[in-house]
Amino acid sequence: MAAKQHYRRVFGEKIFPRIILILMSFLFILPFYWMLITSIKSIEELQQIPPALIPRSFHWENFVYAVNYIPFFRFLRNSLILAASSVVGAIISNSLVSYSIARINWKYREQLFYVIVATMFLPFPVILVAVFDIFAKFRMINTFWPLILPSFM
Repeated sequence: MAAKQHYRRVFGEKIFPRIILILMSFLFILPFYWMLITSIKSIEELQQIPPALIPRSFHWENFVYAVNYIPFFRFLRNSLILAASSVVGAIISNSLVSYSIARINWKYREQLFYVIVATMFLPFPVILVAVFDIFAKFRMINTFWPLILPSFM
């Protein structure tokens, strides 16, 4: 009787949750699998109903066509510049502000913390027009600066 209870407890606490996690991982991996398989199918296979889970032939030239169809490497460069500069700006400004609020005692520290928290609750569309107006006055429209500078604040 005790052995039966032990096996039930082991199954309920260790085996069953792992089975659920494995099934859920397949559910989350499925869109990535579908994206990869769809990218190497031919046009005829893309239009086929019902869609095939495994393509009959692999068309790796689809990737070459996609890279040549748009200015892919320019877009990649722009994305890397924006991402890297935004990360650097966030690291610099956030670490300075958070350290000063957490470790240094100074006048109005609590009030500044409350202002920072309150501004986090403002939805971006509320301040969008004002931010656009600021960058327009500084003649920064159609540049990367409006995308980079807010991460330094």
